[in-house]
Amino acid sequence: MECAVKALNGKFYKALTFGFSGDVSAGDSISGEIGIGLDKNLKKFCYSGTCRGIKTDVGAGFGMTLSLWNDYNSVPGPSWVYSAGVSIPGTEIGVNYADNWERNKGTYLGTSYSMGIAGVSISPLDLEAYECNTPSPLILSRRRLRKCMKKKGHKK
Repeated sequence: MECAVKALNGKFYKALTFGFSGDVSAGDSISGEIGIGLDKNLKKFCYSGTCRGIKTDVGAGFGMTLSLWNDYNSVPGPSWVYSAGVSIPGTEIGVNYADNWERNKGTYLGTSYSMGIAGVSISPLDLEAYECNTPSPLILSRRRLRKCMKKKGHKK
């Protein structure tokens, strides 16, 4: 991921995240995502977020998401997410494109690309609108990781 951020450095996007997600939908939809991220200064962090909204499909599935953000500060907080996707009929195996917008100001935050890897659904095409929230990410540092490893009894 460091190479990807270095390639993006100085361009529009200045942070990226990679996560695993799950969702359940029947008109009303609930989803969650957990993952890791990196900003243009190579600051590493982990995050989790939840979304609730509407989806033009009935199903449940799991996937992976790569998101490109304006900057690190675009990741946490409330947002609106609008997306469209296609999948193999009867499954959640497919691809999805989403735009993320700040909920209070309507500012563009970033773009997400998802790939469904398992699940079932009715429609091969879906449109989604979500209200999401991502708490402040946990910054990862070597010191914090070493401290955690010592507590668990692991050696260097």
